[in-house]
Formats: sequence, C-alpha cells, structure tokens
Amino acid sequence: MSFKQDEGHIYNARDMAVYLGYLLDIPVILSSATPSMESYSHAKSGKYEYVRLVSRYFKRASLPTMILHDLRNEKSYGSLSQYSICKIRECLASNKQALVFVNRRGHTPKVLCRSCGWKVECRTCSAWLCYHHSTDELVCHYCGYKTSMPSCCHECGKENLIGIGTGIEKVFHECAEIFHGANISVLSSDTMNTPNKISKAIEKIKNNETNIIIGTQLIAKGHNFDNLNTVIVTCADALLYGDDFRATERTFQMIQQVSGRAGRTDSRGAEVVIQTYNPDDELMQYLKHNDFDGLYEMELRNRQALGMPPFGKVVSIIVSSLSEKALSSFANTLVRTAPKSPGIKILGPIQPPIYKIRSRYRQRIVVLSSKPLHEYINRWQESWKVPSSIKLMIDVDSYNFM
Repeated sequence: MSFKQDEGHIYNARDMAVYLGYLLDIPVILSSATPSMESYSHAKSGKYEYVRLVSRYFKRASLPTMILHDLRNEKSYGSLSQYSICKIRECLASNKQALVFVNRRGHTPKVLCRSCGWKVECRTCSAWLCYHHSTDELVCHYCGYKTSMPSCCHECGKENLIGIGTGIEKVFHECAEIFHGANISVLSSDTMNTPNKISKAIEKIKNNETNIIIGTQLIAKGHNFDNLNTVIVTCADALLYGDDFRATERTFQMIQQVSGRAGRTDSRGAEVVIQTYNPDDELMQYLKHNDFDGLYEMELRNRQALGMPPFGKVVSIIVSSLSEKALSSFANTLVRTAPKSPGIKILGPIQPPIYKIRSRYRQRIVVLSSKPLHEYINRWQESWKVPSSIKLMIDVDSYNFM
C-alpha cells in the first residue's frame, strides 16, 4: 500500500488504514514486497508483527539473476547498450518475453535550440515541454498544456531545434528498428488510458502475442507474466537524482518491483540487466545481491543521522499564488511568525525546481523535529491570516521540493 494523495485533501493511504484500524480496534495487514522505511522500522522494532515470505509462490521460481551493466566503457544504441540488445535477442531466440523499463513518458523530454540554447517551455509552468511522437505534439506533464512543435527557434529564428533525453516512445522506435519482426507492446499512461486498453494489452502479453514489452511504472508491479524472462532497466541512475530524501528508497523499490516481473513461474535463465554509470554505488550493489535488509539498514542509519522519518518528523507547508510578489511577502511573514520552540528547525521559504505550475508560483516551508509536530503546527496556525490570493496546503512527512 503506497498511495499518497498529493492534491486537495492530502493523505497517505497506509497511515489512514493504520489509524482507522486503531479507531475501530481491528487488525490491519500491510502487504508489500518493498515496504516503506517506516513500516520496516516498525516491524523490526516489534511495533508491527512481522511475517516474511522467503520464497516465491511457484516452487520452480526463485529470484532472477541481477546484472549491473557498466555503461561507461560501452557504446550504446540509443537507450539500449549492445549488451542489453544481445540479452534481448537471446531471450527472443528462446521464445521468451523481454521487458524494457523506461521511467519517462513521451518521446523526448526536452527540446531546445542548438544555436542559442532557447528552451521550449510551458506557457503556464516553469517546466520543459515533452515531445510526443504519437500525436506530434509538445505536452506539459504538469498542467496538460499541448501545442505543436515550432518550426524554428522563437529567440534566434534558426531552424535548429533538437530533442534531449529519452522517453518511452523513443525506446519503442529504437526497438522496432533493432528487433525486426518482433511484436512490441508499449504500456504507459499515454497509450493505456482506459481499462479496456489495459485489459487487452495484458491479455496479449499473457497469450504470448507480445515479444517485447516496453513499459513505465504502469507495468512495474502487480502483473504476473509466465513467459517473461528478461528485464532491462534503462534509467537506473536517473531515478536517484532528486530533492526527495526518499530517492534511494524509492529507486530501490521501483527496480525491485520491475525486476520481480521476471521468472515468476519458472526462473531458469531469468535475468535483470540494470544499465548504470555507477555500478559501484552502494544502492547498485544491494540491488545486485538482492540484499533487501542491507539496503534498508543502511538507509535507516542515514535517516537517523539526518533526523529524517522514521526517526524524525517532517511537515511541509506549501504556499502558492498567481502573484509572485504576494507569494514572497506572505511566505516570509509566515516564517517570521513561527513560534520559537526547542528542537524544531524551520527551513525556507524554498523555491522548488518547478517554481510555477498552472500560472501559480510556489514556495515551500519545511519544519523538522524529532517529536510529533501536530500541536506545534496547530499553535502556529492560530496566527495565520491567509489572503484570498494565497493557497496554502500542509503536507505531513513530505520533503519533495518538486
């Protein structure tokens, strides 16, 4: 259970379930192959009863072989290294299915002018527009704004626009060119936008009508494909970069989940290739050895040193406005009026990387403490006078600056 509502009434489904169980005095079962650090810590400390499955459901199925493939010294064909291409060919020759995991929608995440550096950005968000080949449009993944690809640069007028980065559509075109005659299915929220489409695609895979599956997080967990034997993770390093203190945890969870699609009924020869420029990184080594406990213990030590959950409490106060000046004034006033209290640290206001979404400018104030913050936030709220031009949200246990 990992659902987190980030807009409107913000809540964590796991925490709501646990609290509801407490109110009704009924047991709650949290089931996950990759539990959160908080749940793992509670289980290890005895706060939660811990039941662990040490083997897969099918007797012939064990965990796949994890391979860290170093990209630093090998030429690649677009998103796939030559090594990964060979692994997919071996898989297809054995009449098995392969999965290529890509954690980006669209074709090209960024478009700019090679001559002057002009960036093609959204008109209402401070974000790049992503090129989608299937519709021949530029799309903002934050507000949904769509427009056609410009024929020339809006700054210098030159016809020298180029795409940077790789999305799932680009990987599809590369695979179609390399693996001639293979039946390829693309599963992302762009192509699988109705339950009927998802159902038909899953049925094709289960009936072995698909040779290569190219998927985003949509395919990472919850699916059981008997004939899927090889998984290629194309973007392992990119998943690690971000402003969220949970980046390591979430990267490990994501790769473990997608790796779990391989060899579920018969693991003979099942392999997962993780393409990386950092094979010696601690996270990569834990993934290679399927060392769930080692990764979690390392991450718990890091969290404890920083006072982050589950050893500390984090509350984010997100404020936004159509007026940049009004936002800045209110956010600074909010920090100045924060009650003084020992053991509580306030960071900000902080401008996130995506500063503006849907024409609203955003800033974030982060409150850190080793103790619960509900009483402190309630006391602070008594002094708040939020103008009608300002929208304010409180997010518990969030540190993501996006």
